[in-house]
Amino acid sequence: LVTCDYNGTDNWIINTTCSLTSKAFTIHGNITILDSGNLSLRNVNLTINNNDYSKNITIFQFGKLEILDIDENNNTISDRSIINTTILTIPKCEGTASACSNFDDDQSGCENQGCTYLDPSCIGTPTACSRVSQDPTSCVNIAGCGWNTIYIRNPNIIGLYNSVFIAKNSYFQMFGNNGTHVFGKGGIEINGSSLIVNNTFFNIRSISIYNNNLSFQGNIVNDSLAEDNAANIVSALAIVNVINSTLSTNYFNIPINSTNLYAIQVDNSTNVTLSNFDIKILDTTSDGIRLISSKNISIVSSTILSSSAQNPLTLIYTNFSNVSFNNLSTTSATANILLQNSFNNTLYYNNMTNGNGITLLKSDFNSIFNSYFNSSIGSAGGGLSISNSNNNTIVSYTSYHGLFGISIYNSSDNYIRDLKITMFGIGSNSTNIQATSTNNKIVDSVLSIKALS
Repeated sequence: LVTCDYNGTDNWIINTTCSLTSKAFTIHGNITILDSGNLSLRNVNLTINNNDYSKNITIFQFGKLEILDIDENNNTISDRSIINTTILTIPKCEGTASACSNFDDDQSGCENQGCTYLDPSCIGTPTACSRVSQDPTSCVNIAGCGWNTIYIRNPNIIGLYNSVFIAKNSYFQMFGNNGTHVFGKGGIEINGSSLIVNNTFFNIRSISIYNNNLSFQGNIVNDSLAEDNAANIVSALAIVNVINSTLSTNYFNIPINSTNLYAIQVDNSTNVTLSNFDIKILDTTSDGIRLISSKNISIVSSTILSSSAQNPLTLIYTNFSNVSFNNLSTTSATANILLQNSFNNTLYYNNMTNGNGITLLKSDFNSIFNSYFNSSIGSAGGGLSISNSNNNTIVSYTSYHGLFGISIYNSSDNYIRDLKITMFGIGSNSTNIQATSTNNKIVDSVLSIKALS
């Protein structure tokens, strides 16, 4: 169907400028915005009927999709556009049927398993759970099988190269599937210009932005995907090959059942600022923010609270970047800030709690100023770890509690001044400098171990 009015049954193809306001309807096919198309939705409640595995909203090159409210005021929610999907449920019999031999001397149980009973033995091969996948009664009668329902969110919003995607003051729910995607993650994938401001994303697989400028501000991302049995997703927000972009004042909630490896990943990007983020990680496998192969990235004035066994903030092969005025916390013995194979970065006024403070691994010529680390008494973590790293400058670093204050391994020519380390209890080390380290200088510092009161 090629028109501005949807007929309620077919795919919807947009090849002209279409503007819809204050409507509610359900799409039973794909939405395709061609290179001559511009679809603007204001205060529209759009539901995608998720009855198979193929639904997508696709914006072709030079096409444009706008999802907006009416008054452009985020404080009024009654005029928001809502984009959601019905949930495709797939009932399934799962498990491994118990062996026939488990039902010797039990004719009824033997026959329920699909086995043959030859008194006193039960022989043969039991019925596979998958063979009764549409019959819950037969499923639960087979020992070792269980009835389960898998929930699949199918639709994706896909913006091809040089497309335009604008979303303001709107609500998105349940996007992303287990099938193949144009860029590989599913959810919202934009390989074009993006303006994403003051939206709420609930149960979305991933938001991925590629190869263009990006404005991502004031958004709430509640990422919960356990019920769709998804494989690991790289990140809730992926920024790849992006330049000259600002992301600010966004909230991310990564729950216990998340499948993400990172809340946010910035990959091969330049001149990107992330500021005033609030990230809460409750699951045990997710990093906070991960920078890889990027430069001139700024992470400032953000809070990352992690219950994960991973790092709140990680820089890998990332150079000339700034990390400052952040509050970080982790419950495990991982680093609050990890620099790995990263050079010429500047870190200052970062407050870190529990786990380890800052770890430098194969990283040179970095500058760390005015950092504060406070760990629980008896924690296995430590304040500052320098391993295979050279020519770094650390000034005004405070470490309180933890297992050790500073550890230097196989590293040389690091300059450390105004280091304040306070340790408590037997077994604590204020410093641990290996013989393989040379020409490191610690000056104008206070290193102390105090008895537990």
